[in-house]
Amino acid sequence: MPNNNAPFGFIPYRGNGAAPTYELAARYIKSDNTTKIFQGDPVIPLTTGYITQMSAGGTVRCEGIFWGCKYLSTSQKRTVWSNFWNGGDASSDVEAYMYSNPQMQFEVQSSDSGGTAAVAFANIGEYVNIGYGIGLSGTPNGNTATGLSTASVNVATLATTVTHPFIVVGLIESPPTAEGTDAASEYNRVIVAFNNASSRTNGAGPTGLA
Repeated sequence: MPNNNAPFGFIPYRGNGAAPTYELAARYIKSDNTTKIFQGDPVIPLTTGYITQMSAGGTVRCEGIFWGCKYLSTSQKRTVWSNFWNGGDASSDVEAYMYSNPQMQFEVQSSDSGGTAAVAFANIGEYVNIGYGIGLSGTPNGNTATGLSTASVNVATLATTVTHPFIVVGLIESPPTAEGTDAASEYNRVIVAFNNASSRTNGAGPTGLA
């Protein structure tokens, strides 16, 4: 059965701690950062110490997968808990929560701008970069109604390029006929792990899994 093109970002597949929360690390978003960050978006570190959304095709090391935030709302005069950062309305730094454990693995949809390619079993062990939006169009870059990401992994970037932020470690193949399990058609779902990540280091900076 063909897969649907409905990217949902990166969701925890397995890792340390207990599902569904696993282990969340805290970082900060600068209050004047107008870039929206959605639940399931990869995030990167800034030279200021804050984090922001990873760009499509980016090679900056990944800091983790964003899962929500809290902040003091300027308009509501109270603390707001949200599954996404809306790009404004905070009176001070935004406390962000993310999955950053180096052993975490995530389920994510694969996408191809041509709409023809899938991630195959033979691609396990290859590195991959990300894109946003339906069909990697970049629009919409997240869903403000649900707060959920539209990130996916870009099939066209599958390679041995070690600077890509993720590595393919498996395919979602069960239960049979379930959404995303058709590995013969585009938009299949895959399991990825961190590769070029801040949490993976040998003392000389991120090294990935290779």
